[in-house]
Parts: sequence; C-alpha cells; structure tokens
Amino acid sequence: MTASNPPKTKNTNISIGAQSRVNGLIYCSGTLALEGQVFGSVFTQNIAFQQQGIRYINHLVQGEIDGRARPFGALDIGFENHGIQKVIQWLY
Repeated sequence: MTASNPPKTKNTNISIGAQSRVNGLIYCSGTLALEGQVFGSVFTQNIAFQQQGIRYINHLVQGEIDGRARPFGALDIGFENHGIQKVIQWLY
C-alpha cells in the first residue's frame, strides 16, 4: 500500500496492490487505486484503474470491497456533526 500527497494539493492518493488485504476503513480525499481486497468501508473522491496505458476513472475492475466482511469492532465513520473533528493518523 502506498500513499502520496502531491505538492500544493490537499488530496491524498492511495494505491493498494493486488496481494493486499485491508480490514476496516479506508478514507481517501483523492484517488484510490484498488487492486486488492477491502473487508470494510471505502470513502474516496475517485477510484481509478490503469491497464495498458488506459486509465479508467470510477471503475472497480480488479479490486474487491466487501462491507459485510468488516471485522467486528473495526473503526467506521459516523457522518454526524459532533463539533469535534481531528485526524487519527496521516499516512505519507
């Protein structure tokens, strides 16, 4: 899994490889390239897939997202406004 934050932008791009498995939640303010498995939730601006020089935007081709298989007790986002917002951890 890799994450990048291009200069002068507030969006973060995340790439999850074909042999990767994420249990829980992914939040990405930019583009998510997902080829692995996510057992939980995904919140992202865009999903992208690239093959043979062609880039597909908002197409989930080789990745898998299974919200029903989210582990018990895994962190999830509640979209209610409680007035307190903070970042748990930034990935660079």
